[in-house]
Amino acid sequence: MKKLILIATSFLLLISAGSFAADSPFKPKAPFKAAVISYEINGTESGTETLYIKDSGEYETKHRKTTMKMFGISRKTETMDITTPEWVYSIDLTEKEGTKSVNPIVYMNEEYSKLSKNEQKKVRENAEKMGIAYMKNLNGELVKNAETILGYKCDLVTMMGVQVYSISGTGIALKTVSDVMGVKSQQTAVSIDKKTPPSSVFEVPAGIKISHDPRGDDMSRDFARTTVRSLVEGKDPVQANTQDAIRKSAAENGEEMPSEEEMKNILNMFGGQK
Repeated sequence: MKKLILIATSFLLLISAGSFAADSPFKPKAPFKAAVISYEINGTESGTETLYIKDSGEYETKHRKTTMKMFGISRKTETMDITTPEWVYSIDLTEKEGTKSVNPIVYMNEEYSKLSKNEQKKVRENAEKMGIAYMKNLNGELVKNAETILGYKCDLVTMMGVQVYSISGTGIALKTVSDVMGVKSQQTAVSIDKKTPPSSVFEVPAGIKISHDPRGDDMSRDFARTTVRSLVEGKDPVQANTQDAIRKSAAENGEEMPSEEEMKNILNMFGGQK
C-alpha cells in the first residue's frame, strides 16, 4: 500500500505540472513519439541510465547500472524497469529475478471512463488543485521553464531534498539532484536520440524469473476506485487511501483503530493540512 500511496502523490504532482494528456489525467504524455535518452549519474551512487520511449510514452524502459560507495564498501547494481500499457516489471538483472504487476494506469483509466463528463471535469480540476497544495504542504515548489537542458525547456519541482527538472508539460525528467540524509546524487541527461528503440528493450530478458502476486493487483484496483471517487468528491485521494489502508490493517490484525488525533498525525505525514 505504501507504494500505491507514493503513486497517488506522484500523479498529483505531475498533474499540477501539466504532465498528463488532456483526454485523461492518468494517461502519460511524452514530448516525442520515440526516443533514447542517456543519463550520467554522479555522487554517492555513480553510473549510467538509459531511458527508452516508444509510442509517445505508452512503452518505457529504464536500464540502470550503478555503483554505490558507502563506508569504503562498493556495491554494484543493474536493474531494468519496463512499463507497457498492461504491465509494470521491476527486474534485478544481477539476481536474475523480478516482479510484475498490472500497470496502475489501467485501473485509473477504467474508473475515469465510468464517470460522466461533468465528473471527469471535477477530477481534472481537483487533481490540479491538490497537486499544488501537496507541494506547499511538503514545502515544495514548482517553477515553470526554470532551465533549458539539451534544447528543452524544463520545469523544476523541488520537494523534500530533491530537485527534478522535467521537460515542460511532461513527466520526462532530464536532471534530478538529491541530497537526502547525507546521500547525494545527481542524474543528468547527456543525449537525446529521437529514434525508435528496438522492440527487445521492452521485453523481459531471457533467464529472468518473474513472480506475480494477484493480491497486489486487487489492491491497485481498490486504490484506483478510492482515488478517482475522492477526486470527484473533492477529497484528498492520498489521505483517503491512507485511511483505507489503516482500517484494513487494523481489521486484518484485530487491532484497534487509531484515535482521531493519531489518525490526523498519520495523515499529516502524507501532506495533510497542518
